[in-house]
Amino acid sequence: MVKFSYTITSEDYYKFNNWFVFEKTNMRKAYNIFLPIIYLCAIYLAIFYEINWITVSMAIILTLIRFLLPLLTKFTAEKNYYANKAIQLETEYIINSENISSKNETATFELKWEDVYSAFENDEYTFIFNAPNSAIIIPKSEINYEENLYIKQLIIEKLPEKKRKRIKI
Repeated sequence: MVKFSYTITSEDYYKFNNWFVFEKTNMRKAYNIFLPIIYLCAIYLAIFYEINWITVSMAIILTLIRFLLPLLTKFTAEKNYYANKAIQLETEYIINSENISSKNETATFELKWEDVYSAFENDEYTFIFNAPNSAIIIPKSEINYEENLYIKQLIIEKLPEKKRKRIKI
C-alpha cells in the first residue's frame, strides 16, 4: 500500500495539460512531420511556380498555432486550476491492490482498478486516468522509489497492456 498527501500545484496542473495536449494526443509528432512538409511545399511553389498564397498562409498559420498553443494551454490550465477550489485542496491518496482512493475536506473518491481508463508515465508523473480526459496525478517527487515501483507493478498487474502506456520498470 502507498499512502501520501499532496496538493496539486498550478504548475503540476499545467504540466498535466501540456503533456495531455502535446504527448498523449501525439500533436507534437504531427507538427514535427507535417509542418516541414508544408514548408517544403511552400518553398517549392514559391521557387518554381507563382507564389501560392494559400500554402504560404497555411504554413504561417500552422507556425503561429504551434507556438501559441503552449501559451493557450498554460492560460487555460491556470484559469481552470484557480476556478476549481477542490483541486487546490490537500488530498490524501491511498493506492493498494484493491483500488485507488483519495480524500480531501470536500470529497472522497474511490477508483477500482477494473474501472481505470488508462495509465501513463513520464519523467515527473504517473497519470492514472479515470476517464479519457481526467486523471489522478501522482508526482514522483512525492513518493519514494519503492512506492513508485509498487504503483508501477500494480498498474502492470491490474491493467491490460492496451490501457497502460509508457510504464517502465
